Amino acid sequence: MLSLWYALDLGKVAYVLGQLQNKTASDALSMILKDINVHPMVKHEVTEALGSIADDQCVALEEFAKDPEPIVSESCEVALSMLKLRDQENHSRHLKLRKFHHKPGTLYQLVLSSSNR
Repeated sequence: MLSLWYALDLGKVAYVLGQLQNKTASDALSMILKDINVHPMVKHEVTEALGSIADDQCVALEEFAKDPEPIVSESCEVALSMLKLRDQENHSRHLKLRKFHHKPGTLYQLVLSSSNR
């Protein structure tokens, strides 16, 4: 019974770290995901956390998208899809900001013109 409580607590901790988007936890979360002795439900929470954190450890999500345990592989697919969508939104936002900043009369243009004087 102790291992069940440990798994539940580990899942809760992974969930909270994901909500906090704590990048310092990525290595530990990736190690948990790679541990064959960890309950699939904990791995599900870990994949969601890694998806929320969105850093270099996303490679682990790609690796486990083919996990034989459906709850793990499906969670990885969802997390990877969310990351892709977030990247597209960030890219779109960046392009909009660039267009805004390069329009005549914007603060960006005013700063450029004052620095050329």
